[in-house]
Amino acid sequence: MDHESQKQLEHLLAQTPGSLSEHDRTFLRARESYLTPEQRERFAECFVMAKDEPVQASEEASKPAKKK
Repeated sequence: MDHESQKQLEHLLAQTPGSLSEHDRTFLRARESYLTPEQRERFAECFVMAKDEPVQASEEASKPAKKK
């Protein structure tokens, strides 16, 4: 991981999970493999996708078409 990303990750890990923006949560999800098990547990809510998030196009394409 580059130095700037490492600094950003350290900054986010010093925050409380509830205070992170969606952008911050996305950053953490992309770097989950760098976290310790304890950090993953502490920030678990950041790794759960919200129910109201839009379905990705690839997920929609894999769903069978509804018959009319």
